[in-house]
Formats: sequence, structure tokens, C-alpha cells
Amino acid sequence: MIEIHPLSAIGEVRPGDDLAQLLVGATVAIDIDPRETDILVVTQKIVSKAEGRFIDLAMVTPGTEAMKLAQIARKDPRLVELVLAESQAVVRAVPHVLITRHRSGHVMANAGIDRSIEQAARPRA
Repeated sequence: MIEIHPLSAIGEVRPGDDLAQLLVGATVAIDIDPRETDILVVTQKIVSKAEGRFIDLAMVTPGTEAMKLAQIARKDPRLVELVLAESQAVVRAVPHVLITRHRSGHVMANAGIDRSIEQAARPRA
């Protein structure tokens, strides 16, 4: 039987956070004692946030390939430059879609980069 337990006690993940410690604390908060055969699923977003992987697009200068792909995909050339930097290959580029093979080997949209504006850079109260 499969059971799914959301770990809502993690809270906002910030750059420099010890993700393993946050996950352990979240399992303790909901009184779960993980077993050796259990699977813990974590989103790439919280990993990136803990690693402090943020960049100001104003600091990015797109190259020729990024400019060409940006026209095809109708995306910001600076974003496309970042996607290319994280990718091994472009799998598909059509209007509003840019699918790449990430340098880790996974195939995903925009090399897993999102453009959400986060509060993570602000110090904790």
C-alpha cells in the first residue's frame, strides 16, 4: 500500500538552509519515522533555493545562439542564455516551449529554470 505524507512543516527554504535538516525536522513534526525502503520526493525548486541559485536577469548577456532560440521560442533571450548554460542539448524549440536535456541528463522545460520572484533573498525576521 502506498501512503503519501506531505511535509508542510518545512516552511520557506532560503539560501544556505540545510535541506536535510529541514526534511528531518518536517518528518518529526508529523510524527513519521522513515524506514529504509521509504521514498522521499523533493522538488528541484527547494534544492535550488537552498543552494542559493538565483540570478538577476539584468546581469545576463545573451549570446548569438540564445538570441536565435529566443526568437523561435518567443522567450526572453537572457533566460534562454541561462537555459543553454545548464543544458547539454536543445530537444525542442517552438513558440512558448523550450525543452532541453539538462547537464544532469534529465529532459525538461527550460532546463528546470523558473522565473518566479521569490522573497528568499530577504533575511529572516
